[in-house]
Order: sequence, then C-alpha cells, then structure tokens
Amino acid sequence: MPLPLDSAFRWSCATARRGAVVLVLATAFGTTAATVTTAQALTPERPVAASYDTASYDAASRGAPGAGRPAHGLIPSVPGQSIVTDERRTPIAPGLSLTRFDRFGTAGWVRGQVLVADLTEDRLSVDHISSGTVTGKSRVTEQAARTGAVAAVNGDYFDINDTEAPLGAAVSRTGGLVNSPTAGRNQTVAIGTDGIGRLAQVFLEGQITVDGTRNLRLSGVNSPALAAGGIGLFTDQWGPSPRTKPVNGAGRVAEVWLRDGKVTDVRTAVGADPIPAGASVLIGREAGADALAALVPGETVDVAYRPRADFGEVAVAVGGGQVLVSDGVVQHFTDGDTVTATSRTGVGFSADGRTMYLVAIDGKQTDSRGMDLNELGTFMKGLGAVDALNMDGGGSTTMAARLPGESVTGLVNSPSDGSERPVANGLGLFAAPGSGTVHGLRVLPALSAAGSDRVFPGLHRTVRALAHDETYAPLPVGRVRWRSADGRVAVDAREEGTALVTGRRSGSARVVVSSGPRATGTAALTVLAPAVRIAPNSTLLALNGVGGEARLTVRGYDALGDSAPLDASDVEVTGGAGVVSVRPASDATFTVRGLADGASATLHLRVGRMTADVAVTVGLAETTFADLSDAASWTSAHDRAPGGSVAPAPGHDGAPGLTLTYDFTKSTATRGQYAVPPQPIPLPGQPQAVTLWINGDGNGEWPRLQYRTGSGVTANLDGPLITWRLAQGRVPRAHGHRPPAHLPAGTPAGDQCRPLLHRRRHRQRPAGQDRARCAAARSGEGHRPGPGHRRHRRRPAPARRRDVRRPVRRP
Repeated sequence: MPLPLDSAFRWSCATARRGAVVLVLATAFGTTAATVTTAQALTPERPVAASYDTASYDAASRGAPGAGRPAHGLIPSVPGQSIVTDERRTPIAPGLSLTRFDRFGTAGWVRGQVLVADLTEDRLSVDHISSGTVTGKSRVTEQAARTGAVAAVNGDYFDINDTEAPLGAAVSRTGGLVNSPTAGRNQTVAIGTDGIGRLAQVFLEGQITVDGTRNLRLSGVNSPALAAGGIGLFTDQWGPSPRTKPVNGAGRVAEVWLRDGKVTDVRTAVGADPIPAGASVLIGREAGADALAALVPGETVDVAYRPRADFGEVAVAVGGGQVLVSDGVVQHFTDGDTVTATSRTGVGFSADGRTMYLVAIDGKQTDSRGMDLNELGTFMKGLGAVDALNMDGGGSTTMAARLPGESVTGLVNSPSDGSERPVANGLGLFAAPGSGTVHGLRVLPALSAAGSDRVFPGLHRTVRALAHDETYAPLPVGRVRWRSADGRVAVDAREEGTALVTGRRSGSARVVVSSGPRATGTAALTVLAPAVRIAPNSTLLALNGVGGEARLTVRGYDALGDSAPLDASDVEVTGGAGVVSVRPASDATFTVRGLADGASATLHLRVGRMTADVAVTVGLAETTFADLSDAASWTSAHDRAPGGSVAPAPGHDGAPGLTLTYDFTKSTATRGQYAVPPQPIPLPGQPQAVTLWINGDGNGEWPRLQYRTGSGVTANLDGPLITWRLAQGRVPRAHGHRPPAHLPAGTPAGDQCRPLLHRRRHRQRPAGQDRARCAAARSGEGHRPGPGHRRHRRRPAPARRRDVRRPVRRP
C-alpha cells in the first residue's frame, strides 16, 4: 500500500557540544523537505558514582556482605579478551546489592549493572510489578514507586503498539495469575511457594462451569490473542486496550458480562467499554462464541483458573524470551538479531535457586556497545547463574534501585532510547520495614558529574550525608559531626547534613561524618594538583526561548590534564543582564534561564585568575537541510518486508515527496521498510530537532528517525504516525544519556540516513535490535498538529560578534 511522505517531521536530534550529526533516515514513510532545529539545549553530564560507592562504608556496611566495598571477582572477564576497569558495589537492602561496572574487551566498552539477591533473606522478597493493568504500560521507576519496590528491572516482551499486553505469563503473590501466556510464550522466570527461583514453563489451567453442570474450556486470561474457537476471560485488570483486538479476524464473536458469579449481559459483539471493578467479561470466537451465545442473564457461571508449572506451586512468574543458560550450559545463537550487540536484560539463578541475578547491560552508546545473546549468556554464567533467561531488551532495558538513604527508587542504568521506555511489567524486589533507627550514613558530593570525588587545592566540594536504617531506608539526618581523617582537606559543617570541603594538599583524603555513638560514614576524595585553567561544559548555550533553561557546569584542569567539576560557590559569573538569569542549583551547578527572545549575550566565568566565556542565545531559527528534490534517486530497503518500493510523489501542499509501498504481512516479528537517500545527509552545527510531514495509512505503523553520531554510535528518535501533520519529538536528555556527537561544526559524520516504516506486533525479539536505520512502527496515540509546512532548519539566534569567544584550547 502507498504511504506518501512530506517535510516537517520535527525530531529532537540532540547532538554534540560542538559538531555535526548525520541523520540515518530509516522510517517507513515518505518525506519531503525536512527541517532541523539547531540550538544546543545543554545536555547534562551522565552521573557517575563517586568513590563513596567503592570506598569503605564503615558502620553502614557492617554485616552486609560486600556492601560498599569493591566487588572483586563478581564481574567476569576473560584473560586476553576483556578486563574490568571499574567495579562498584552498593548495598540496596538486606540480602540485596547493586554492582555497577565498566569492562573493556576486544569489541569495545561495555557498561552494566547487576543486582544480586539472596532469596533466603527473610527481609527481602521478589514480586511481579506493573502499572496496575495488563495493557497500561508505564516506566519501571513508576512501577517501583507504585508498588514500593526498592529495586526493579523490566520484564516481558509485550504486544507493542497493539494491545500492549505481555506475551508471556505473569503471576503475582497477591493477585495470582494476572495474565496467561500467548501460544509458544510459556518460558518464565519463576519463584515457587518454596522460595526457590528457577526457569519454568508456565501454562494456564482453567475451566468455566455453567449452573454447576456444564463445563467449558478456558483458553486465556487477559491475553492479547485468543485462539480460534476459544473462550477468554478479561478481568478489571485488563486496562485501556479495546477488547476487540484479541479477537481481530474472528468469524463470530460473543461477549458475556459477569458479576458476583452470575451472567448480567450477553452480547453478539465485543465492546471497547472499560470493565468496572468487580466485573469480568468472557469473550468467545467461533465455537467459543456459539457456546457463550447460549447463556442467558441470571445463569450461574463459575470461572476457575490457576498457573500450572511442572515444579509445583507458582508464587511469582514473569515471561521472557530465549533461554541463555540451561543447567550450566551457555546456549548458542546464530540469528541476526540475537547476535547483534544492544542493550540487554537478563535474569538468572544459582544452582540451588537461592541466589538471583538481575542484569541490565547498556547498549548503543559511545561508551557501551551492549552485548549479543551469546555474550550475555556467557556473562550470566560467569556471575554464577546456572540457568538464565533473556528478557525484553533494547530500549526496554531498565534497572532501578533505591540507593542507601534515598527516598526514591531511581534509574541506575542508561537506556538506549535516552530515557525510560514504558513497558508492560517487571520484576520488583521489596524490603521489609526497618527499625527506624539510624544505622549508617552515606556521604556523597552534591555534584553528580563525573569526577565529583575530586577537588582542587584552595577550592571546594559540597558533600552531604544521607542517614539510613539497617534496611538502607532513608531517615532524617539530624545532627551530625564532620571531620577530616587527614590534613589534606578541611571540612566545615553546613546546614541540613551538608559540609563544605576545602582542598589543602594533593593526595587521597577521607571525610568522616558521625551521628550518635555508632553511626558513621565516610567518603574518599582526591585532592588534585592546583587548577591552571577552567572550561564550561559547553561554549554555547542555545535556549529554546523565554523560560527555556539549560544547565551549566564548569570544570577545572590541573597541569597534568586531570579535571574535576567546580562547585558553583567557587565560580563568579557576570554578564547576560536582561538576556538570561544565572542562579546556582541545588546540585552545585548553575541554571541558565532565558529572559529575552531573539537576544544573545556572553557569560564571563572567573575562578581566581582563571577565566572562560560562554555564548548564550535565546530562541531558535530554522533552515532546510533536505527538500527531496532528488526523490527519484532514493532507493528502497527492508527488514522482513520484501516487495516494497520507494518512488517520487506529491507531498504536503504540493511540495516534493516520497511514497513508500510496503507489505508487512510476511512476518509477525519487527519489520521495516526503508527510504535510503543517495548520499549521506550531514546535519552541521548543533541540531536539536528535525521536522517532517508524514501521511500514514492509519494501520498503526510508527516512524523512527535513526542517526549516527560522529563517534559511530547509532541512536533512534521515535515519533507518531500522523496524516499530514507535524510529528514532533524532543531530544532525549534523561539521566545517563550522553551527547550523540563530538565533531567540529560542519563535519559530516559519514553515514546514511534512511526513513523506514516499522511494525512491531507480538514481538519475538527485544526492541532496538533491528538494523541501524530509521523506523516506523505501530502507534495509536493522538498528537496535536504542528505548525505549517516550512522548508528550513532552526538555528540559534546569532550572537553579537563582540560576544563570541573562541573556546580555550587544551594544551
């Protein structure tokens, strides 16, 4: 079917601090002129755990195996092939620790996170988590907050952009069977009522009894697909997805409403109205529909079901994908997607089933390539897992944890999408309430930027203490005492458990805090050589307009090239009056806010005799970077969708465009149709957004713009499918996402740009494992129309010539 495209597909294409990116247009739609918004919306640096996670944690870690001490030996490496360069272990709850690591191998860098859970610990439990409904996706951190989990990972593959329901089984401790598995998706991570963890095949065992005499077979519970001739039960946990989707293509359907064990209504069509609390619905198709149509209001109907597994009673289960390790044997994979390095989530168990390993591997990033399934299986076995299962991965890979003394279960990995993706469900870990007595203090810098555990002589580092009990749950910090364990730093107590540390002499230093007779905590800091120069994290801040904000961090450098971020208290900022406001933030950085649209200014930074400047612009400008006048030269490519083509066609308002013809009926796995430009499309400067007009056919395919950074990393910008309306997405700038490119302005990144059309239904493979292109997949959400069609690229408002300064060159 044809799918015309036009310009004005607005995309957040966050780029380097200074440089160019090449958009890898790879979506399944046509395009006319596209626009790129150039303006640097300052990308925060990725928080890096400081030495308080690796140095001694004193009283707070006593009795917790490995808590707060270097995790020597946990992360496997292969002599001659890989080496672990950084490994940090942090206690999360009794019997639960988080290890974060960096490993360098022959194929490149890999960064990851490992949760190790002792299932014999009475104060620790594992359970299924979700948004509260089967079809209502939410982020893992949101699921953890809703349920009170202290740590969590994403779970099952789901019926993406269709019903959004999990494909495998889900069982919770309190709710029992939440949803049954679809055909062939029985493999799960399971915890039995005996408390032992294992991989298990979980099936539905269910029956419908009418008036105590007639039995009907139950084929599914809250399942995204109902087999021909079957009957499925849908409870008030089903959620927002229309119930018509599981019976798409059925010859005959019937729907029976139940409450308090009795039939309240019989319908010959399946509705989309929500199921109220306490009610449930039986849906049948073909023979199942005939059986349900024979029921009448008032009849007694009993529906009984349970999860069935060969090992015994199931307490918790979450579906997954491929078995990575079975009885200690790493499985071998050869399929194209399974041998592609990307973000991965894996869960495994020790030989006795009493230790659980939950792994999140970051992927598709400059400093972390990810793993393929062969590598992940080997890694899981190296941790100690005898059995392990691959969970949903790619952009779905997420891990969250409540760090000691913190009140929020926050993101601890770096998602490949740049921010958390809403997912169907996950595995949560829960800690029993503690005594409420201060057991330990965790000390950390207020700054979260890399190198915040360093300070220069004569300059300062703000540190704070977080109090926690024996379960590492947060407590009010109260009155604390600060001191230096040596003479290399001076420590001055401030308000609310904070202190100001001043560097004195170069070398390793320790800051000690105590509360009461026994609760103490320490932080290890390094005092560098004296600073000889300073530099901002960006020499250009481009704000979107009045009210637009960006974060400014200033780093210092010593004569050896070592660096550390500077506390805002050490930096004097002048300039920008009437154009921007500059104020210190709670994390010891600066927040710059636009005051006058279309204006520009220069901020002057001073630390002692060292100076640097930052150019600031408020407002954006647009300019064209591709008008599709060369549409006849574009070519077609595909993934699992043979027979497609691309051709010139009229676009929005008669502008040049492309039509993509595609056939997505040849596979149920992720498939895509691509429009490939004749030459790579460079995006010079600091592009922030790209726009494109799209005219879709309404079948739910979704667009993805894929770009390649100057460092060779491929990243995706996903958007909605809209009929001749402007699709818009912002540049990902969430925790852990690093700028995609580092090229001098105007330098092509040297990669192709491909628009592609993607559909993901009943996914068999993790998200994000398709070829590096630009995709369109199913998307049913409504989106507002954008501005009228323009062929231009948005640039920052130009700075006045006298305000522009060259960046300080490093020696």
